[in-house]
Amino acid sequence: FFVTAMVCHGELARRRPAATHLTEFYLWLAVGGVLGGIFNAVAAPLLFDSVLEYPLVIAFACLLRPWQKTGGRKTLAFDIVLPAGLALVVLGAPGLFDPAGFGATTLIVVFTIAAVASIVFAYLRRPLRFALGMGVLLAAGPLLLAESGSTGAEAGVLLWKRSFFGVNRVVLRTDPAPANVLIHGTTVHGAQFRAPARRREPLAYYHRDGPLGQLFSAFGAGYFRTVGIVGLGAGAAACYARPGQDWTFFEIDPAVESIARDDRYFTYLRDCAPQARVILGDARLSLDRVPDGSFNLLVLDAFSSDAIPVHLLTREAFMMYRRKLAPGGVLMAHISNEFLDLEPVVGRLTAETLLFGVVQYYEETGTAEAGQLGFSSIWAVMARRPADIQMLAPDSRWLPLRGRTAPLWTDDYVNIIAALRPPEPES
Repeated sequence: FFVTAMVCHGELARRRPAATHLTEFYLWLAVGGVLGGIFNAVAAPLLFDSVLEYPLVIAFACLLRPWQKTGGRKTLAFDIVLPAGLALVVLGAPGLFDPAGFGATTLIVVFTIAAVASIVFAYLRRPLRFALGMGVLLAAGPLLLAESGSTGAEAGVLLWKRSFFGVNRVVLRTDPAPANVLIHGTTVHGAQFRAPARRREPLAYYHRDGPLGQLFSAFGAGYFRTVGIVGLGAGAAACYARPGQDWTFFEIDPAVESIARDDRYFTYLRDCAPQARVILGDARLSLDRVPDGSFNLLVLDAFSSDAIPVHLLTREAFMMYRRKLAPGGVLMAHISNEFLDLEPVVGRLTAETLLFGVVQYYEETGTAEAGQLGFSSIWAVMARRPADIQMLAPDSRWLPLRGRTAPLWTDDYVNIIAALRPPEPES
């Protein structure tokens, strides 16, 4: 993508007109940007159930390479037939989209052939062959990654649902017991056992042995009268709701709410908190409209995987969270991330907004053997006074938040580089 973008920008600069036509030139650049934005933000989510526009644009961009005149129909036919035949093998082979049935070895062979062919075609200045070869490469690559990363626990995809915010999948997992799992991109956003007798068990990051379960256990089931959750996922957190409590979920993606309310896949909301409200929209804007002092517990669960909504992790955002807490209220944040170490960020924000906090690096051990489905995770708990979270003090797994001298994230300044997690040494 980087090379393609640089080539396209270079061509635009090389072909720029004389100064007398620059206004028109920039007008057409703007028109192209608008059309591209409309395609990505409006058309693509309606047309595709995956991020298909990415490989399509990369492949089409390869056609912008200069044509080399050749001698006739045979060459043109060869331009089309060779890579198109390879594409048919990849896209039309039975069982391809079930990588376990197709086999990693076959995918590796196809991927390698496509890669070599693309390089050769680029060297020979054959843009059509190069574009089709790249198309095959981009089609085989994700399947190869899926095969190499498969644990054998997933039995198939039950639902694909795309929205403006990305692609949501519901997959059937068979280990340790049949369960539906909600995945957004590469991130698990919730899971639920399929057996009716076990549908009220919170799983994944929210299981009862994990930090969220520990919090509700330490404070008591009915301690928090009003609870706000930023990030709905499959709705597993609703399992901790008790009669008389007021629960509100804040979710930005309407597709996620429709999945969480679809009884074919998840029943947490229906079974555990049927009176819970789900407020759609950006959580920071939605929370800002809520009266101050509304929540005894506010949980931020939007910082997992390889991307984070940074506007929820700034000084201004934390000042708002503080205002929304009732006296003695508790703020909890799920800060697991594959690439970023968010504890120092949250630690600095906590100190900056006059809060006190603790953190736990929870390591999942033994839940699978016990027939559970739990994930390791990192959670921070904050409050205005240490006494407000003293119920967690007896548990030595909760440690003081570090990062009081880390760079401060604000609405005007975010230092992602400083938060990068150093690579772990290979064992």
